[in-house]
Order: sequence, then structure tokens, then C-alpha cells
Amino acid sequence: MSGLIVDTETGCFNNGQAFDARNKLCAVVMAQDSIAQVYRIEHGDEPYGEALQTVQDRLLASSLLIGFN
Repeated sequence: MSGLIVDTETGCFNNGQAFDARNKLCAVVMAQDSIAQVYRIEHGDEPYGEALQTVQDRLLASSLLIGFN
């Protein structure tokens, strides 16, 4: 069984407080089978809706999630 490793990078206003509206999801890093992919969310050149959909699809397809952060 191969797990999907997920790491998130966010803003750090107010010491990264989760309920501070200025903090945004900047990137999601996913790794599986020694292959890592970075999905830029808030600060990328591509529309972030597509990246969020891909992230959601990969999360839903995985039977084992390993969170980091």
C-alpha cells in the first residue's frame, strides 16, 4: 500500500493563526511513490481552481493519507 504524503504551506500572519483571514493556502505538496508534486494555490500563475480540484481528486482517491504540518 502506497500512502499519499501531504504538506501544506500557508501565510504566517499573526504567527500563522488559523483563523486570521489574512493567512491563505499558498501551496500543497503531495508525494507518492517517491514522486513529489507542488500545487501552487494562492501565488501561482495558473488559475488556482484547477489546482484545488486536482488536490481534492488525489485526496479522495487515496486510501492512506499521511499529513505533514
